[in-house]
Amino acid sequence: MSAPTNSYNRPNFPHVCGRARLWQKPCPAGPNPDGTCGGTTFCQPQKKGDRWGCRRPAALGGPCSEGPLPEGTCAHTRPACRPEPSLRKRRQRLTTAAALLVIGVLIAFGAGGDVGFGDSLDTRNPGPLRAAHTGIIAEKGCTSCHASHDEDVAGFMLATVTNSAPDKAGANKCLDCHVFDTVNTPHKASTCGSCHTAHKGRDMPVSEMTDAQCNACHKVKMTNFSRGHPQFDENYPHDSRTAVAFDHTKHLDTYFKDGRYAKNAPEGRCISCHDVSQALNNVPVRPFDQVCASCHAAQIPRRDLVLFEMPELDSNPLDVQDLTDVCRMSPEKTEKGEEFYSVSAETPNALTAVLFELDGDDTEAYTPAMGKILSQLIEEGPAAFAAAIKEWEGDPARLLSGLSPEIARQAACAWAFNLEYEGPELPAHGGWYADELSLRYKAGSHGDPVMKAWLSFIAGLEEDDLTETILSKDGPGACLSCHAVSETDTLAVEWASVTRTAAKNFSYDHGPHLDLLGPGSQCETCHALNKTVDYGANFQGYDPTDYTSGFNPMTSGNCIDCHGDTKLASGCLTCHEYHGENGFKSRQMLRVEDENSEQGKE
Repeated sequence: MSAPTNSYNRPNFPHVCGRARLWQKPCPAGPNPDGTCGGTTFCQPQKKGDRWGCRRPAALGGPCSEGPLPEGTCAHTRPACRPEPSLRKRRQRLTTAAALLVIGVLIAFGAGGDVGFGDSLDTRNPGPLRAAHTGIIAEKGCTSCHASHDEDVAGFMLATVTNSAPDKAGANKCLDCHVFDTVNTPHKASTCGSCHTAHKGRDMPVSEMTDAQCNACHKVKMTNFSRGHPQFDENYPHDSRTAVAFDHTKHLDTYFKDGRYAKNAPEGRCISCHDVSQALNNVPVRPFDQVCASCHAAQIPRRDLVLFEMPELDSNPLDVQDLTDVCRMSPEKTEKGEEFYSVSAETPNALTAVLFELDGDDTEAYTPAMGKILSQLIEEGPAAFAAAIKEWEGDPARLLSGLSPEIARQAACAWAFNLEYEGPELPAHGGWYADELSLRYKAGSHGDPVMKAWLSFIAGLEEDDLTETILSKDGPGACLSCHAVSETDTLAVEWASVTRTAAKNFSYDHGPHLDLLGPGSQCETCHALNKTVDYGANFQGYDPTDYTSGFNPMTSGNCIDCHGDTKLASGCLTCHEYHGENGFKSRQMLRVEDENSEQGKE
């Protein structure tokens, strides 16, 4: 920057020294900011105490022998030069002139768009609109998406300083036709135009993105996946337990090596249980009948749901003489004053106690209530329980599906006469039945709808007695020995066998990876068992996030082995989705709906 003819000397100032052109040597002082000469003296003397000292720089010979004049001015002067505009100043003038010219052209031709030139000089036309958007503009034209301005000069000038884009804050017209998931995405619905341009051409994809666009906003910059990508979370890819409590380590290393179960051991390890033909973000588990039934199907019918169990009574709450005709039974003759001995010595079962709000420890208090229940069972059958279920906001049609009114009536008659019920044989394929002192439901198979309905209903009640006795591994149907009971907003049984993923805006397709690596044990290239974890402990409570995976966490190194540097695709959109799982979803345009409605009228 010190060359005598360098036009960029003092580049931040609007003027340069005029001596540079005349004498090929600009003065060190340079022009003043206002464009006047700043070098009429050799130096600016400095006062020290009561004396003035010369400050001429060494490049000009150092302090002069005469020194400053008594009043503090320099003894050596030189004629003032005429500073010239710097290149910066000349460019500024040129830019201003060009801007004014452009504005003038826009005012002359842009306000109407075709003044004197037709459509060939429409200065408002940003380019051909994408085909998918062409159909929505109809007669409104550009104003279908963009805020309109008046056609006069004032309105057009207003458009140069206001935002008329379709995604402007407060009036995002993009959302008139698209649904944006603002909950599960870090991106905002008000920045559509940052990445999407509808005027690239009729056939250009509006969704095309580049890594440069991502890096423009993200603080962490990366040149490729192996250089700059943040490390995965500590427990990636899971932040909560699975819906099904399946301990891979125990099954693979213990159960399948046990001689009693070895014949049921999978031949292909992972792919014997997981359906690789449907591999996407997750690889779903094959149906129960294919992979679990050989060991676990027999466990399901062994544990019944007890709807009602006849408890111990301190006296018979019913006049059995009145029930002789209804029940077609005769009471046993008893001696006058003979003490009453209840046929049952049990307390009310937990489900009946909750539904009818009974105090199971007070026999004298619940005996009259038990008489009402028996009377209703004899007269109305299952309706006796339906009313109580509705009080607890349950669905009697689902919960009591298949319960025979005749079985309920016959059993209640026996109990009213203080007898054990002797009914038909137990159902071979599951369903409702009554035994000596109880009314029960036996699940017929995995996924039994009535059993699932009862367990879901009981979970929703969140009653401690029911939760501890029924929603346990030893509960009815053996369902909860596998299916987790989790509490988020409410307590619920997780029936669907799904695997959660912790990362938002993330997509991963197992399909091509399985094709490349080959199925079977190759899955353990990424999913390596952590045999030190007590997997069963994850399901002792109801908090799904209190969880330690049975697999070692994945790290970016698992991916970099193949996707690092230039080996395989490693761009941002290889794994990440801008809009998340439920991002934009197309909706039918109102214009089309209007046309259909008009056609319907005709």
